[in-house]
Formats: sequence, structure tokens, C-alpha cells
Amino acid sequence: IQRVNVGQNKVKLAKKRLQACNDTVKVLELMLQGYEYEFKKDLQNTMRESFSKITSLPYFPVIHDDFTVSLMENTSGHEATVPASTGEKQVLSVSFILGLIEEVKNHVKEKKIAAQSDPEYPIVLDSPFGALGSIYRTGVARYIPSIADQTIILVSETQWRDEVEKALSSYKPKVYCLTKHNPKAKKDLIGKIGNKEVALQVKSDKYEYSSIMEI
Repeated sequence: IQRVNVGQNKVKLAKKRLQACNDTVKVLELMLQGYEYEFKKDLQNTMRESFSKITSLPYFPVIHDDFTVSLMENTSGHEATVPASTGEKQVLSVSFILGLIEEVKNHVKEKKIAAQSDPEYPIVLDSPFGALGSIYRTGVARYIPSIADQTIILVSETQWRDEVEKALSSYKPKVYCLTKHNPKAKKDLIGKIGNKEVALQVKSDKYEYSSIMEI
């Protein structure tokens, strides 16, 4: 009888522990839902602010529950989806990334999420200007450095020219050139960055690789 009682007590204790675990999971899920809702709302506001600084279009981004993004307009008090062009989709993507960085910085500052003290937030963008017109290029180039602590932008020679170079000149950025060494190259490819001629591609003896040089 004593063994039976001990067994029953262990079963009751196990059930209590299981119930406590289930209750804890439910509470954590509710906390996560609340945090996700708050973060999405803040991110959407920050993203709209970024979008409005990059472009003067009368549209605004909306973040859905699954964190997909749509471009909307408000006509006669009714929100309607706008078919985004390739350039507008690119601006949406950049706005989303910049919004994430800004909101993470805010949440760390307000101690809503844990992070090391004085964290830095670099950003690396690969060809962010490729699908943008001249107006969008200027807006994106001017706004990106104001968000991240360090910005690394990978662009082609043609993407860097004119609008992007002028927009970033006030930041006095360091400029580097990646040169491709290609054994199959028939001739060297020379480009111009700023006032300097640089080698974009040169013929190598055996191996294909890239080298980097500060301009």
C-alpha cells in the first residue's frame, strides 16, 4: 500500500509539473505575441518615416502579420494596395532593413531586449542602387549613413557615379576598388572612380581572384 501511495504521489507531482510547464508556455506565448505586435507597430512607423525621407511619393508601407510588406495609398479614406515598381520595391526593402536597425537600437536602449553594452550596428548593402532611378538613388544614399554606425556599400562603377557619389561626399567616405584578376580576360578593363583611373579587371597568370585597394 505504501508503495502504491508513493507511486500515486509521484504521478500527481509529475502532473503538477507538466501543468506548470504548459501554463508557463502559454504565458511566454502571450508575451511573445504582445512583443511581436508592439515591435511590428514600431517597425512600421519607423519604416514609414524612412520611406517618406527617401521618396516624396504619397504612399506608405504596411507590414502584415506575417511580416510581408505592401505599399499602400489612402484614397477617399480607404486604404488600397499600390502595384509597386521595381524601384519602389527596392526602396521598401531598404526602408525595412533600416527600420529593423533603428528599432533594435531603440529596444536595446530601452532595455526591452538584452544586448551587450554600447553595441554597434553596421550594415552591409550589396548593389542597393541597381534598380533605382536618380531621385531614389539620392534619397537612399543620403539616408542610409544616418541609421547605422558603419555602412559598407558594394556598388558597381556606374552605380557609384553622379547621384550616389555626390550624396555621400559630405560623409567623406573611404572608397575602395575591387579588382578582378581573371586568367580568361582578353584585356584589362579600366574604369574611373572620382578623378582616378582604376583597374576593374586584369589578366592573371593562372588563378582567378580579387584584390582590394583604397582609392
